Amino acid sequence: MKKIALLLIFGILVSGCISVEKEKPQETPTETETPIKTEPPQEITVEQKFASYSSYPVDVTPNAKAYDFVPENMGNFYLTETQKKILEEKGFVVIPAYSKQFYEVYKGCRENNIPIFVTTDSMLHTYHIMYDYTLRILEVKKFLEDLETLTQSMLDASIEQYNSSEGKIKEAARKNVAYFSVAMKLLNENYKVSDLVKKEVDEELSLIKKHKGFSFSPIFGYREDYSQYVPRGHYTRSEDLERYFKAMMWYGRIMFRLEPGKTPAMIEKGREETRQAILIVLSLKNKELELWDRIYEPTVFFVGKTDDLNVYEYKAIIKKVYGDSIDDIEEKLDEFIEEAKKYRDPKINSSFVYDIEKPEDVTKGFRFMGQRFIPDSYMFQQLVYNKVLQYQGNDRPFTMVP
Repeated sequence: MKKIALLLIFGILVSGCISVEKEKPQETPTETETPIKTEPPQEITVEQKFASYSSYPVDVTPNAKAYDFVPENMGNFYLTETQKKILEEKGFVVIPAYSKQFYEVYKGCRENNIPIFVTTDSMLHTYHIMYDYTLRILEVKKFLEDLETLTQSMLDASIEQYNSSEGKIKEAARKNVAYFSVAMKLLNENYKVSDLVKKEVDEELSLIKKHKGFSFSPIFGYREDYSQYVPRGHYTRSEDLERYFKAMMWYGRIMFRLEPGKTPAMIEKGREETRQAILIVLSLKNKELELWDRIYEPTVFFVGKTDDLNVYEYKAIIKKVYGDSIDDIEEKLDEFIEEAKKYRDPKINSSFVYDIEKPEDVTKGFRFMGQRFIPDSYMFQQLVYNKVLQYQGNDRPFTMVP
């Protein structure tokens, strides 16, 4: 059973629990007390597509006076001698509890007439429960259906592009058919995959099902971490959430890189993947773009923006390089790649790279529904190799991969 720390703050309790000495008035003050500084809040509004956010800056100088106390009701609690000593020295002590939720601790205190100190972590925990529940409902009631419709529409558009093109563009469209077929199959196991891409799709789905770790993608040819496709958290609660998780993980992880290396072969690989990305973005027309927005924008509000270049950034680059219409993708493909390389770099790397490579260079590109920039992921990445080099300890580093 999960332990929750119960914080007993005796310094703030009412009479009967502590005794507070009254201060003696000073006959001649030696210094002027600094009052609490407050200013009228200035509203700051951040506009975004899904919702607007207003923050109110607070400027307060803490000025609580120190005081002595003597705990008078320690006999009401089961404290060890060490805990009693800490309480007397510091004014509080943290002891284990055996409740599953914070509110159970507070409920017990209220029923036993024990004064309560509400800690910030309990507020954050409550907020997280509400956030998780709201997101879960949206994913099942709204996003899942939109994702299925969007995937089918993108699959149809890719098939149409394949039938109407030739050469390298035709092959790029075929790979996009495979790409969206994997997502469609993850969303609907009864979906019948076209013979055009069935072999690669079946192999890809087999790796996703086994989720054994890094392996070469049958469709894209680079290493993908298939262990990431194991549903976790609230996504284990239902089959619908599992389907949604796997499809979104596929859309969030698979890269369409600009230039994964400097060798002629890798430069050509970047061209190949960028052809696919351009075809995908061109397929996102009015209906498809609306569906994409209905999934992406609310999740930006809940989780954050994508760490990779997204649909709107690629649309802007297409317009700048090709103009209002594209007659031949190949004609200005290299110019498109060079322009896209000027855009922001990804800050978090979740893909396979060699330590002699710069992740922000070799993984930079487009993802259909890219994974989001998460601050704790970014911070943790700064604490491991190759940001941290020679290990200084004696024991096995906790970050070492087996």
